[in-house]
Amino acid sequence: MGAKSKLYGKVFLTIAIPYGLLFGLYLAVVSGQGVASGVLGALLSGLLFGLAMATILGTMHIASVRRRGREGPADFSVKQRQQLRLALPPIKAFERAVQAVTALPATVTSSDSESGHIEAKVGMSWRSWGETVTIVVQPQGSSSSSVCIESRPRLRITVVDYGKNRQNVERIVGALTAGGGS
Repeated sequence: MGAKSKLYGKVFLTIAIPYGLLFGLYLAVVSGQGVASGVLGALLSGLLFGLAMATILGTMHIASVRRRGREGPADFSVKQRQQLRLALPPIKAFERAVQAVTALPATVTSSDSESGHIEAKVGMSWRSWGETVTIVVQPQGSSSSSVCIESRPRLRITVVDYGKNRQNVERIVGALTAGGGS
């Protein structure tokens, strides 16, 4: 199964099951139409609403990712990661990483220059409920560093982000490599 099919399936299941269950409960309990009507209503409404939303949201997510020039299977995931090597000493790479993540804009929630670990929160937007960005800078000798950047949704059940986490990673990589040292 391809990455796009998995995305559509994940969106469908995430939306169809809760919607169907809630609508079925409504039909069975609140409207008083009985259990049989509630089960049938749950199946039909979940199926139809899930298909519609999977088609709309899945297609919007895929189109947003494609606009960023991405097509690989990992590019359709909401959890994005990239590793790069910088020709900078670890402390300089760490300082540049803090500046890069702050420019997203994001709020740094923890940073430790000794371990090279940075964690930041990006606020909500129309594309997501916010993201968590983690950067780990590791020394590669005394004059170069390895930097791992990860951006993931703060809300763990997020299935589409319209390329927002990919954008976060790309912006940080751009900031880290812009001043030389890559």
